[in-house]
Amino acid sequence: MNSLCIATVKELSPELQEELDGTGNLFSKLQQKDGGFVGRLGETTSDLYYSFFAIETFKMIEKEKMLDHSGLKDFLFSCYNKNGGFGYRKDAYPDMIHTFCGIGTSIATGNFDELDREKISEFILSLQSAEGGFLKDGKSSQPTAYSTFYGIFSLNLLDKSDLLDKEFLNKTSEFLINLKTPEGGFKASYKSLQPNLVETASALFTLYLLDYLNRIDEKQVKDFVLNCQSNAGFKNHLRSKVTDLASFFCAVNSLTLLESLNTISANKVTDSILNFKTPWGGFGNMGSPDIEYTYYAIYTMILLSRER
Repeated sequence: MNSLCIATVKELSPELQEELDGTGNLFSKLQQKDGGFVGRLGETTSDLYYSFFAIETFKMIEKEKMLDHSGLKDFLFSCYNKNGGFGYRKDAYPDMIHTFCGIGTSIATGNFDELDREKISEFILSLQSAEGGFLKDGKSSQPTAYSTFYGIFSLNLLDKSDLLDKEFLNKTSEFLINLKTPEGGFKASYKSLQPNLVETASALFTLYLLDYLNRIDEKQVKDFVLNCQSNAGFKNHLRSKVTDLASFFCAVNSLTLLESLNTISANKVTDSILNFKTPWGGFGNMGSPDIEYTYYAIYTMILLSRER
């Protein structure tokens, strides 16, 4: 495996591929002197989070030769913390999401075998919550669906899932199932008030990885996802008035997992995504290109193209 992304732009129509022209040139400018990437034009502080989305995006659009691979590798390992986790940059406090990004980036750069998998696994396990699920970092007190997904997925990538005992897995599945709301979606944590698409996708994929997906009412979840759709696309929660690319990504991935992607119009949703394309290339929620949202946009359009 040389990437977590299992999609390429070759799956898109020639017309859609043409829409992505210039994305590689634009985003190669976001790589900094330390080898890492910033998320947007004008920023100067590299972040492992954006670096992960950068290399995955470049692989997806088949432009990775435009990257400084050696520089990215150096940046990746500079983010590694002696306790086994990764932070967003050198000497930054390690957390779950950046540890996942570190693992994912190492796979994409071909440096996965250089990781101390035992140490990284120990760090991830240190973020287990007594009530099930995983914490965001060592300073957090409440597990969330989002951090739990990245904890479980990271251990899978490290081939260390066997370190999770049955009692914890049962608690984790119960924790996630209890986050499901009457609306059909999942909320972030017990303290959260409303469900949203990001946490719903996180919970769904975690339950899938744990082989517990059959313990929820999948139709109810599907209906929640569809209820988050407006004429302009997908919004993160029912009360939101704003659509965004992360919501498109989570909605389409959730419907794909639930084998219900045929319940939406692939062409209409693709057209809505193209409305987020910026004059400089790439995609963004606020009119300026963003690496993370560009990844979401392209990957989502590829998933939709498979439905046609």
